[in-house]
Amino acid sequence: MAEGGSSISNVDEETLFKEEFAHVEELLISSREECIEIGSKFHDLSLKVENMMQLQETSSSDHSVASEYLEQDKEVRNDFEEFKNKYESRITTYKLNSEHQARIVDDLQSRVSAYETYN
Repeated sequence: MAEGGSSISNVDEETLFKEEFAHVEELLISSREECIEIGSKFHDLSLKVENMMQLQETSSSDHSVASEYLEQDKEVRNDFEEFKNKYESRITTYKLNSEHQARIVDDLQSRVSAYETYN
């Protein structure tokens, strides 16, 4: 009878493990996609900064170009802040998920150890 209960427990643990594994896979896929997006945004921001630097060099006396430079500068700063906030949020989520995964691994390791000492 105890063996039947153990079998159910093993199925539950296996299901839990598979669900957590699927969750980790989803996080990895999401992280990869976000890395690609971040790389693209970084490239775009780099181009904007280069353009602003070129404008600054060529337009020290032209007021209309200077106002365009200031507008682009403001846009780049806003983009950077948005990027930074998203990145910090993603890091926080990653840390929380890592802690959760560590707790699950610890729990599974303790169950395996208990099973090994029992048998």
